[in-house]
Amino acid sequence: MHSVKKFLDFEAHLNEAAVALLGAPLEYSVPKREHPFGPGMADGPHIIKQMSHLLESYSPRLNRSLQEMKLCDMGGVTFGKDIIESLRLISEEIEAVNNKKVVVIGGEHTVTVGVVEGLIKRYPDLVIIQMDAHTDLRAEYEGKKYSHACVIRRCLEIVGPERIYQLGIRSGEKEEFELGRQQCHLSPRLILDAVTLKKLQELPIYLTIDLDILDPAYAPGVSVPESCGASPHELFEAIYSLSGLNIIGFDVVEILPSHDIGQITAAIAAKIIREAILTFWG
Repeated sequence: MHSVKKFLDFEAHLNEAAVALLGAPLEYSVPKREHPFGPGMADGPHIIKQMSHLLESYSPRLNRSLQEMKLCDMGGVTFGKDIIESLRLISEEIEAVNNKKVVVIGGEHTVTVGVVEGLIKRYPDLVIIQMDAHTDLRAEYEGKKYSHACVIRRCLEIVGPERIYQLGIRSGEKEEFELGRQQCHLSPRLILDAVTLKKLQELPIYLTIDLDILDPAYAPGVSVPESCGASPHELFEAIYSLSGLNIIGFDVVEILPSHDIGQITAAIAAKIIREAILTFWG
């Protein structure tokens, strides 16, 4: 039984909290062959929460502390027997949060579809910013419509064209890149230019961070490592650059604990969550 249940000391009740954190231990489309000797992505939320207890609540870079905020760790979603039911359950959890800011810890990237389905009803003009190594725009992958390789394609179908900004992308099929250039804003760069930041100023934005955005040297514990990635410093600077936007929620997904070395990927993930919360809402 997992002994650590909460991220840091998120003890506030949901009614009084400004931020709600939800574990999403979904593991559906990543083959078991990728982690035969240890915990898979379903253990991601627990491992990241566990590593958060080695993290200070104070950010020297931002000069802010999570202790100054009211934060609620809602625990984790209990998923259903198949992907459709599981996405419905996370969508319902997100809807129940009402107007709180939301943080979701995965689990595989497919959870983002359920989160977006829950948010779009409240934010019909929702914009998604994706920080990721991969386009994730496949129509299907290994015969599955819902997959970590299809997640942004499904999100595109929900929010519509021109409402997804894909940052740091360095891998994908030719057809995915063509679709990304036509219907999304696809870029190998991690930081949006000043004109785009101004354009997005008043819109509700959901940020999704796949940990494979980082180079495997810094984050070996991911399901699909891709070389020539960002350093943690570059990723944090990209997060800080979004501070003036209306970020209504974010997720951190795709950690594969069985492939992590010394839990360094989990440690980075915990710090990403701290820095993002303090950047957007601190």
